[in-house]
Amino acid sequence: MIKARRRTFNILTFSVGVTLVAALPFSTVVAKDARARTANSAVLAQNSAEAVSPTEFEAESSKNHETVAKYYEDSAAEMRAKAQEQKLLLDQYEDKSYLYGKKAQDLQAHTTALIRRYEQAAEADAKKADTHRKIASRLKDNLAGQSKPNTMNSSRR
Repeated sequence: MIKARRRTFNILTFSVGVTLVAALPFSTVVAKDARARTANSAVLAQNSAEAVSPTEFEAESSKNHETVAKYYEDSAAEMRAKAQEQKLLLDQYEDKSYLYGKKAQDLQAHTTALIRRYEQAAEADAKKADTHRKIASRLKDNLAGQSKPNTMNSSRR
């Protein structure tokens, strides 16, 4: 009983000590962060003339979304390949379950769960890829829509 009380006291002392130690640096970090934000906003205000134009940003953003979409498409293809590999293993486990003894049912259940998980991951990745393709397409359309009036205005000059 006495040991339990000592442990509780030590744990409380430790947690209070950690709290006190953690509270001091946190307040200084918040103050430094606030000063940094005000300094950054002043620099941004000075350099507003050098800001990136919306068309450049949208073009870069469109490329980024296409890259992310490609990544998700590759990931979905990889998940489908893994699911196919697990399906072949499942066929093996079902056809020749006598080779695996008592573990056959466990292997079948585990493989079925892996197949389901890989197919769900492939479906989710395909949806994410589709979403990023749509975003990239919209950004390209916005970029094309903004550039057409500018070319008409420049031809009138």
